Amino acid sequence: MAALGSDVPGYVPGGRNVMADHYLVSPGNPSFPDKAHFIGLLTGNWRQMGWEAGRRGGDSIRVTSNVMWDEIARKCGVEKAPAEIKLYEDQLRAFMPEWLQFVEGLAEGAEEWLSRSEYARVATNYERVLIGSIYHEITMYHPPATDGGCSAFAAKGPATVNGVRLHTHNRHTQYNPLNYEQVYVAKPDKGNAFWVLCNLPAAIGNQVVNDKGVSVALLAGGGATNPNYPRYVGEAFGVSGFVALAYIAAYANTAQEAIEILTKGHAAYREATGRNSLLRTGVRNYLVSDRDMLAVVEVSPDRYAIRYPGDFTPGWDSPHYIVCTNHQVCDYSYDANNSRTDVPMTIFTTAGQGSHDRFWTLMWDMKHHHGKIDKYMAMHIMRGSYKYDKETGVKIEAGRGKDGRPAPWYLIGESTDRYLDATWGTNDGKVAMFDGESYQVCWTLGRPSDWEGAWDAYHFDSR
Repeated sequence: MAALGSDVPGYVPGGRNVMADHYLVSPGNPSFPDKAHFIGLLTGNWRQMGWEAGRRGGDSIRVTSNVMWDEIARKCGVEKAPAEIKLYEDQLRAFMPEWLQFVEGLAEGAEEWLSRSEYARVATNYERVLIGSIYHEITMYHPPATDGGCSAFAAKGPATVNGVRLHTHNRHTQYNPLNYEQVYVAKPDKGNAFWVLCNLPAAIGNQVVNDKGVSVALLAGGGATNPNYPRYVGEAFGVSGFVALAYIAAYANTAQEAIEILTKGHAAYREATGRNSLLRTGVRNYLVSDRDMLAVVEVSPDRYAIRYPGDFTPGWDSPHYIVCTNHQVCDYSYDANNSRTDVPMTIFTTAGQGSHDRFWTLMWDMKHHHGKIDKYMAMHIMRGSYKYDKETGVKIEAGRGKDGRPAPWYLIGESTDRYLDATWGTNDGKVAMFDGESYQVCWTLGRPSDWEGAWDAYHFDSR
């Protein structure tokens, strides 16, 4: 019997993660699948699309929401969690009310499975689905905040084969419950068609691609407020960065429009809140591209800066590629009223040496492979188990410490010195390629190095 969604034009299934069953799950839960579940095309209004996603997502929605609810209850406390979830919900209602309609539909579509949950008596289906949209806001940015990881690059023009544009992202995080993954293509009644790799009920992942050729990837950008600069906050009850991606996917037609949404929000949000810019939840970086632009947006809850290829990397002035990991490099920022200031975004950096290692590894990959980067080279880079010396560009393969474990540095494809750990690593890899009017996205579930065969793919020109 064909897998659900396998007959959708444009979807091309590939190989699989041959090690997925070794990744650890919560006691009593099923093993992770060996590839993301392609649940097909979602159409209609936002509530209808949510209902279809809930119906097709099946029991993995219950499993994932149970793990998320348990973690959030531990983080916030059972008594405080509802009130704090409400603060995030209020921001989402001001920013994207149709997303809450999607969440309502998702809860209704998955009711059969959610009703079997041990948490059905303590929270509504809607509440347990809503937490998927703010899971990282609470577990990473809710005080006390914690660091995360991700690696990404975008390249085009002379840097690539035949001038195609490539936009990549690896998500470095825990596996449980995030590797119960789904893929869908949404085509709302009003808005753009877009591709998403996610883990329902978290219905938006770390990268979105739409049929206008806009691609945006979200990367963790730091932890708590820097104690040396306490007046510049690092966390707030703001708009989820993942829901910001959903809005961009549906409504942004250019990279510049995406940047405006990430920084200033949109007119209806500003009118509803009285703000002049978007209130965000934490410190993050966004890699943004379209046919004309490559950029990185560095944000805190109420400050932001934008950099372009060659900015803040003396001697590396190519306009044809840009790299992003988890630290900030801009030496300025705009404040909540969109006024440029001398306050550098670098004060928000809490990411360790690993982020810098991955940044310069990708920069050297761009230089070493300049003009030869196609989607296959991009996949090769994103499953790398090496780093480059920042100053010399000498390649250093992952070694072994005295205990036999890998050398302790961040790796693009393997994550950290824990890369043989079954609890934490590269959650998935994505490579989007834009060749004229032909767009395609390729992806893995889990570490790219654990994937055998072609990556799963979706071709927008076949939709």
